[in-house]
Amino acid sequence: MELDWTILRSEEQTMYRLRGLYEKYGYRRFKMSKFEEYDLYVRNKDFLVSDRMITFTDARGVLMALKPDVTLSIIKNTREGEAGPRKVYYNETVYRSGKGDEAFQEILQTGLECIGDLDLYHLYEVIALAVESLAAISPDYVLDVSHVGLVSGFMEAAGVEEADYPEVMSAVRAKNLAALGEFCRRKGLSGTVQALLERLVTTYGTMDTVLAELAPLCVGGKKTREAWEELSSLCTLLKANGLGDKVYLDFSVEGDMNYYSGLVFRGFLKNLAAGVLSGGQYDKMVEKMGKRCGAMGFAIYLNELERLGPARPQYDADVLVLYDDTTDLQALTRRLAEADQLGAPLLERTSLFYQLLTLLCHSRPQTPAERLAESALQQLQHHLKDGASLARIAAELHVSESYLIRIFRRRYQTTPHRCLTLLRLEQAQQLMRYSDLSLEAISLECGFRSYAN
Repeated sequence: MELDWTILRSEEQTMYRLRGLYEKYGYRRFKMSKFEEYDLYVRNKDFLVSDRMITFTDARGVLMALKPDVTLSIIKNTREGEAGPRKVYYNETVYRSGKGDEAFQEILQTGLECIGDLDLYHLYEVIALAVESLAAISPDYVLDVSHVGLVSGFMEAAGVEEADYPEVMSAVRAKNLAALGEFCRRKGLSGTVQALLERLVTTYGTMDTVLAELAPLCVGGKKTREAWEELSSLCTLLKANGLGDKVYLDFSVEGDMNYYSGLVFRGFLKNLAAGVLSGGQYDKMVEKMGKRCGAMGFAIYLNELERLGPARPQYDADVLVLYDDTTDLQALTRRLAEADQLGAPLLERTSLFYQLLTLLCHSRPQTPAERLAESALQQLQHHLKDGASLARIAAELHVSESYLIRIFRRRYQTTPHRCLTLLRLEQAQQLMRYSDLSLEAISLECGFRSYAN
């Protein structure tokens, strides 16, 4: 049985698509428990969005916490000395509150981590998968990239003390030139130094454009030069593989310098204010947990995608089935099986709907009048295009027009003429949605004299 994608929510469809993408690149699923020892998170609380957690004591007397993060568990379970990088992806629910007093939320995440001795290719692969992940969700996306080495190198060149990095980065994240200017005046920094720091706020654009602008500023310090060269190599690889058009350099992308060591990035989709993807190189985080290796990954916040879901359909179902104790269940189940076999094309279901309605609308022993009304409905269905007249149908059934209208209305709560119009409109609607016919061709196919009707 094939998966019916139409019954899945937007975030569920995304999760299945991305799973196939990641496995194609050799990533294997990481499955974890819903909780970890509380001590793991306390020792790394600065890495978390919030230090508030849901805790409980297990049967051993150990304090446990519902997991607020997946990456820490992956690092904890990574063994050093494995052949090649460890490449895993996950689909997990984390339990978080905001930085204030917001209530806890269940947040569905999918993402990947690449941990080990990483080289330029691995950095490219993770960034490329971030781009492809966003493209799989929506064509209207951007990926903003920054580099901790370049940012910290600029601050070193400007003479900013390490203790003042958080204040400068707060102004950069907010793109607040006024706050940055006030900082420079308070610290007695020159106009030249202030101009250098302001480049962190004002610089934004495609990678190749920004890197060309920054090249003269990155030749002096070792840290800025190495970061610039890494970004330049990454830009070349992305462009060579057709993935660089929507990747931008933006130094306001947040990356805690106590944990991140190189690339940091954030993905955005049109019509969503909050970022849906975030990631970066977190070598310092791995080192802090006692592992000597590199690490890079990202997470996608699937809950945010609910707002991108398709518009709610006009009807909850294609076919409404009405039955009572007198219904012929054999006939009912046979017709329902026919409906299932029709599959997705709704055009064929239109006539089936009226067949089911005929069978089940009044599922009591039929009178001769009811059988005549059903025969009239079948005639209307068979003559949508040529539009058999009421007189012709009445003649074929050997009854008068007035009598036919009366028994039809009693059976279906509408007149034959209105029923024919509804059948034609339904067929026209389906043809407009699922065919390439012109409006004029559709109107003729459905029995209308012109599409102006």
